[in-house]
Amino acid sequence: MFINASVDLGHKITIQNILVKSFSGDKLVTLSALINLFILLPYITFFSLSGFLSDKFSRTKIIRYSSVAGVIIVAFIALGYYFGWFYFSFFMMLLLAIQSAIYSPAKYGLIKKLAGQQGLGMANGVVQSITIIAILASSYIFSIIFEKYFLNSASISNMLKSISFIGFILLILSIIEAIFAFKIPNFNPSDEKLEFNTKKYFKFGYLKDNLSFLSQSKNVLLCAIGLSIFWGISQLIIAAFPAHYKLAFGVDDVSLIQLILAISSIGLVLGSIIAGKICKNYIEMGIVPFGAFGIFSSLLTFAYSTTNFWMVFASLLFGFSGGIFIVPLNATIQYFTSEDKMGRVLAGNNFLQNIAMILALIFTITLVWIDNGEPSTKIRSIFVISGFFLLFCALLTIKFLPHLFARILVLPFFKLRYIINVDGIQNIPQRGGVLLLGNHISWIDWAILQIVTPRPIKFVMHRYFYDLWYLKWFFKLFKVIPISNASSKSSIDKIRKVLLNGEVVALFPEGHISYNGQIDEFKKGFELAVRGTGAKIIPFYLRGLWGSSFSRAQKYYQQMIARDGKRDIRVTFGKPMDEYSSAKDVKQAVFELSFFSWGKYLTTLDPIQFNWLRQAKSNLFKRSMADSTGKDLNNLKVLSAVMIFLKCFRKKFKNEKNIGIILPSSTAGSLMNLLMFIKGKIPINLNYTLSEAMLLRCVDIAGIKTIISSRQFIEKLKLRGFDLENSLKDKLLYLEDIAKNITKKDKILAFLKAAFMPQILIETLYFSNTKLNDIATILFSSGSEGDPKGIILTHKNIMANIKQITELLNSIENEVILASLPIFHSFGLTATTLLPLSEGLTSIHKIKRYCH
Repeated sequence: MFINASVDLGHKITIQNILVKSFSGDKLVTLSALINLFILLPYITFFSLSGFLSDKFSRTKIIRYSSVAGVIIVAFIALGYYFGWFYFSFFMMLLLAIQSAIYSPAKYGLIKKLAGQQGLGMANGVVQSITIIAILASSYIFSIIFEKYFLNSASISNMLKSISFIGFILLILSIIEAIFAFKIPNFNPSDEKLEFNTKKYFKFGYLKDNLSFLSQSKNVLLCAIGLSIFWGISQLIIAAFPAHYKLAFGVDDVSLIQLILAISSIGLVLGSIIAGKICKNYIEMGIVPFGAFGIFSSLLTFAYSTTNFWMVFASLLFGFSGGIFIVPLNATIQYFTSEDKMGRVLAGNNFLQNIAMILALIFTITLVWIDNGEPSTKIRSIFVISGFFLLFCALLTIKFLPHLFARILVLPFFKLRYIINVDGIQNIPQRGGVLLLGNHISWIDWAILQIVTPRPIKFVMHRYFYDLWYLKWFFKLFKVIPISNASSKSSIDKIRKVLLNGEVVALFPEGHISYNGQIDEFKKGFELAVRGTGAKIIPFYLRGLWGSSFSRAQKYYQQMIARDGKRDIRVTFGKPMDEYSSAKDVKQAVFELSFFSWGKYLTTLDPIQFNWLRQAKSNLFKRSMADSTGKDLNNLKVLSAVMIFLKCFRKKFKNEKNIGIILPSSTAGSLMNLLMFIKGKIPINLNYTLSEAMLLRCVDIAGIKTIISSRQFIEKLKLRGFDLENSLKDKLLYLEDIAKNITKKDKILAFLKAAFMPQILIETLYFSNTKLNDIATILFSSGSEGDPKGIILTHKNIMANIKQITELLNSIENEVILASLPIFHSFGLTATTLLPLSEGLTSIHKIKRYCH
């Protein structure tokens, strides 16, 4: 179906190239403009009919019949070339334009059928790209053929005869087009009940209907106007560029002129592909102003370029910016148009585009003939005036789309600091009223919401902040809705009005920013605003901003979080809820989203040992742990100790996975657990208060061959009646025995490594490749109800608890954790032993005189 563009353009370029060879200056611009006007006339005349046909009959059949008609017309064109009938061939352009006018609405009307609503953005990008590739190939290849084979003659008829075989190439392409047209799947008509009325047609009734359908949706009408402006300016460039180039460089090589113009097609392909990717899941209107700014820049570059390089650059920029500009506009028109009116709306859209192109050509002709200046200056002014007109349109677009433009503009800056993840974006309807309700974590929640939401959002804000003089202008620009106790009724009425208008409103029903990162009570005010509007309630949950500098978290906690580098933010949107949902129902939905969001976040974490190394290396001299034996270690000393023991244990535990530990809550207990994680082992902290039989049963169940302990601690247990030395003597590995073999040289080397070796090198050389879902440890029950039961905990289980407790703690500087619970205890292991290591808090271990 895209070969249609190649055939149309191939014939048009051939005629235009003959004129380039025959004329120059004002006359060339005028004749080029007149040719394009001549071609546009049948489009304007037949678009109202083509829109009717596209809805009345199967669009597939219209494409098939049109392609067959195209073969017949092009056959006559080939004859015209062969016999040198220039005016006959010129007239055939009119028939070819009529064929294209009927073909076009049917072609674009099929995109929604073939790609579906969700794929419209990407599909339009692909369609635009392939169409432009066809234009690129035809414009350049036919110009090369023309330049090489035409005979420079005073007779236009002889020129046409010299390149007669181009007509037969066009005929072959037309036949191929017809063959492919019959391979397109057949679809049923959109509205078979439509009846054609000849009187209505000639009174422009169908045209009025098309324009009426087009203007029913403000979104569709604005997009159609935007597309009309683009194609009007494109037509102007096609008409004016050959003369502009010829005057600027004194060259009439049509292949070179067409090559420079064709390069814009490469840019358009790239721009369309990128726009298609951006619009893959959602039509992204925020990129339209960027496309407009790019086109403005390219037009000024065209006007003042003095070298081929800058001409080529301008052409490439124009095409690229054009792709960014038109893909979301086309997709939006197709999305917001019902299937039964698709053909007529597209016909109305094409009518506006052609009117814009005619006006652009009339403007070109008028400017050339009323201005008495130099021809080069006159033609340059065409580009400059068009550029500034488009700049005005870009600024107007920003006025209509400030939310989406700002969203795209600030997104790169947010990505410097944050990693933004979105789930459930497809749950937000692309049209109709929507009320977004969720938790309120920070001062920039509104910005994050708008960044991840492709539809413009009107936020509800407390009037105290809204009335701040230095921010009020900004809030007015984005049409923020102020609310307070004194004006709640009027604010609710405003919210209702916006929702009834089919727009998106966001408010935070907690009424304040969180003081602890948790979800607070949802106020019921939104219930009055949404009921009876037909709007959908979309619950959302924001995770990751608690602990940022924009939250109410403690400064020290913010510093702790900042050590992790880029902040991971996740926004999760839930399924639509009806307008009569209560505050309790919405809060429950947000609460459920929090579980999903946390689950996603946990997959991004590293096992505890990697967290520990990162925070330890970031602050080597911060106090890490101390105990009542007199041990007082900062991060540097802990890291040095780890390096020493890694060397001592280098040849141990090679064929063992589960390593037992019998140690009290102490610096030694923390170090040994950390060390086992680093070596990729599974430390199992055994409950030394169990009976000897139960303890041995735990050792047997876990398949433990080695138990790390302290001779001094085993002696203390013996005094309390737990004689483990005899029952476990073949398995016990005493730290005192290990320490005897540590030399002063070992300590110095370990210290130097800890102080100066980069984190990444330590991980590479000493850390096992442990995954988050790997088993971290096994906790045993007391065995009071039979055999002790082993509870397997993964690194993910442990990190989930650590991160959740850390958020609730919201620590201040110099805060310490009293690690009084034994390590074999679930809370003692997670909260008082591993959490301080992972999060950089100080743990104080009090070793009791008599064991628990």
